[in-house]
Amino acid sequence: MPVIGVKRDELFKALGKTYISIDAIIECLEVFVHTVLYVRKLYPDEIFRRRKIYGVPIFVSIYPALNEYLVMVLKTAKYLLTEQKLEKLEIVFYRNTDAGEHRLESYCVEFDVFSQSRRNEKDVHLYDFEDVARKSLLQLEDRIRGVGKLPSNAKFKLLLHTTRTAYLSLNEKPDLCEFLWFRDDAPTESQKKAIVEQKEILPLTAVERIGMQMYLERSCD
Repeated sequence: MPVIGVKRDELFKALGKTYISIDAIIECLEVFVHTVLYVRKLYPDEIFRRRKIYGVPIFVSIYPALNEYLVMVLKTAKYLLTEQKLEKLEIVFYRNTDAGEHRLESYCVEFDVFSQSRRNEKDVHLYDFEDVARKSLLQLEDRIRGVGKLPSNAKFKLLLHTTRTAYLSLNEKPDLCEFLWFRDDAPTESQKKAIVEQKEILPLTAVERIGMQMYLERSCD
């Protein structure tokens, strides 16, 4: 870890004197993504290898095609975080039906990074951050292991929630424009109401040091 190629010593550089490193935040996000994919058993266990992060063992993907996809999404998430334009990341499990795509469950990670940064002024080596991240990771694993099994035809994708302006700016970044992004139009108010009524929401974990919280949305049907 991490598969996105960030050197370990770079994770302990602060942004100025107040911000926890964006790289450290992305590493934490990456760990959460790999953990969800492993625990939900969408892929066979054979494509995962045991690693240690924050002092606890985790399983990370070694499948090249999957890792390439994760790398590009996380690189984009890093850029949007740096620009303070990343609102949420979703790990969406779904299946295709005759009526279209049907969401099964979505693991949502919301960010409030910069408003929390002043709390980390004295944590220059990220000891407190890693302690909180370790506890959050263990809590995440424990809570999602009890979720029902996914159907055999389930698929997954990652969604990044950002502004329209930030979305358009991705095409101007040479290291990001090779990846094809699609804009998902926001639902209408009536659609939002119907979606909320059909969903169950379960809080999973939070990394308060960086203003990151994660919860599960799943279909009630």
